[in-house]
This record gives sequence, structure tokens and C-alpha cells, in this order.
Amino acid sequence: MKKFVLTSLLVSAPLLFAMNEPENYRIIRQEYFQRGEHLEYLVHLGPFNAGIGTIDMDNKLYLVNNRPCYKVDVYGKSIGTLEGVTKIRDFWRSYIDTASIHPHKFYRNINEGDYHKEETVWFNTLQKTAEIKDEKGQRKFGVPEYVQDLVSGFYYLRTLPFEKYKVGDILSIPGTLETDVYDLKVEFLGKQEAKCLLGKMDCYVLSPIMPENQLFRGKRPIKVFISADKNRIPIRIQADMLVGQVEAELQKHQNMRHALLFKK
Repeated sequence: MKKFVLTSLLVSAPLLFAMNEPENYRIIRQEYFQRGEHLEYLVHLGPFNAGIGTIDMDNKLYLVNNRPCYKVDVYGKSIGTLEGVTKIRDFWRSYIDTASIHPHKFYRNINEGDYHKEETVWFNTLQKTAEIKDEKGQRKFGVPEYVQDLVSGFYYLRTLPFEKYKVGDILSIPGTLETDVYDLKVEFLGKQEAKCLLGKMDCYVLSPIMPENQLFRGKRPIKVFISADKNRIPIRIQADMLVGQVEAELQKHQNMRHALLFKK
């Protein structure tokens, strides 16, 4: 009996510590996503199917930095004609604080043709630091408070009060990739009906403000259509590139927190 009690205490101690530690983190109350959520997108390059992307939130919670976290896995792979030209197998994983919706740990493994990149990043948001481990070794760098990685930023975006924004409002989200830190600016373009492979839906339209480059064309080359319901999921993403238009459409979903109601 004593051994059972001791074992139970040892197993539960980290979680108890996390629950009882002083609350220094922000709290974002959200009702848009839940554990077990699955999203799948079909990517088109012009008239051709080019890739499949999936986003999966684990059914379990994980303890990272003594904080309960969602674990989210994102997969991307090439299909069809693109598979024959450039084989893509990309994977991202983020452990996202359930209360503050910011990352504690981020991992990515990129395989695109001859290009390979693998890295792990640990975040300490209260100290405004992060530590990265990749082929160059392990090193620490400074980050803004509540900086977002590529995956956690997607979930943070879903918690924003879009219904309160006006056309032309600029949203600002601190982000990081490798050791680079940036301030992502996103313009709110209002509401518009958009379609995906499952039907049509009223959406909030967002457009990241891109610096001048040789990949995209037009003033607002990327548009993200986020469902104007309680799920707040992208149902369509389109990018006007110099090589043509790239589109990603929602084609499958499971275990949503709220029913997705499409117009046919």
C-alpha cells in the first residue's frame, strides 16, 4: 500500500506542481477547438492536385515546462505531378499551452527534394528566450513574450475577436522561425462567402502583409478564409504566385468542437 501511494505521488507530482504554481501566464479563454480535432486539406497548383496537408490535435494533454499542453502534429506531402518533380514530406509538431495558447516546444522535420532540415526549439516565454537545436548545434536566442511558432500561431489566430474588427485593421503577431524573429502583420479584409470541397460558408478574410519578393504577385497575394462560426478554421487558402495560383481547400474534418454547417 505504501509503495502504491509513493508511486502515485511521484507520478502526479509534476502535474500538481503545475496546477499550484503562481499564475504568471496570460489566460486566453477559447471555445473554438478541442482535443482530437482533425483537419485535412487538398492543395492545388493551378488545375493539378499537388499535395495533402493534415492538422491533428492529440486526444491527450502533455506536460511541458510544468504546464499542460496540447500536442499538435502537422503533415504535408506532395502528390500527383508534383510528387514526380519534387518529393515533399514535411512534419511539424508544437506543444501549446492550454491557457495562454503559446508554444513551449516546437519540432520540425523538412524533406523537400534534396533539401533537409531538422530542428527542435524550447521556449521560455516569461524570460523571453528560446533555445534551438539543429545541425549547427544548440544555442539560445531572445524572443518576444508569447512568440508563436508556425503551428501554435494557427491556433492563436483562431482565438482572435474577428467580429470586432473593421476592414483594413492590421493584426500583429510575434513569430519565430529558426533563430529569426519577426512581427507578422495581417490585414483584415472583412467577411466574404468562400467555398471548399465540402461546400460554401461565410468567412473572415485575412491577408498577411508580405514584403516585396520574387515569389508572389499582387498587393495582397495571400488570402486566408476562416469560417465565421465558432470553429474558426481555415476552409480555403489561396496564394497568387508568379508560377500560378496555389490553393488549399478543406476536404475532411473530424471531432470539431461545433458542427460545421456548409451551404451547398
